[in-house]
Order: sequence, then structure tokens, then C-alpha cells
Amino acid sequence: MVLMSGCINMSFESKVNKNGEIVQYNMIMDTNSFVYGMLNSQASENGESLRESVTSQGGDYKEE
Repeated sequence: MVLMSGCINMSFESKVNKNGEIVQYNMIMDTNSFVYGMLNSQASENGESLRESVTSQGGDYKEE
């Protein structure tokens, strides 16, 4: 369980096919540097970077 205090905005986008099945799903997280550091620290406790943690679970990781 991760407990944190700070600012994070999350948005979700999905696309479905004509059968109603999800064919694409995106979660976008916008955060301040404090929360990013906490997320990265949590991943580091598991021996990974935040990027490695996201991609090892099948996600795409982009920083903008």
C-alpha cells in the first residue's frame, strides 16, 4: 500500500471495438516532483526504477 500526500491528476482514456471490448486503455498521471519522487522511491524499494516498474507490468512509460 502506498500512502502519500501531494498533488496528482489522473485521467483515463479507453477505446472499445464494436463488440464492446476494450482494445486500448491509457492512464495518464500528472504529478508534482514531490509525488514523483515518492513513487520512484517506492519502486526503488522493489529494486526497480519507476520506468522499470511500469513497463514490467505491461505499461508504457513516457515523461513529458
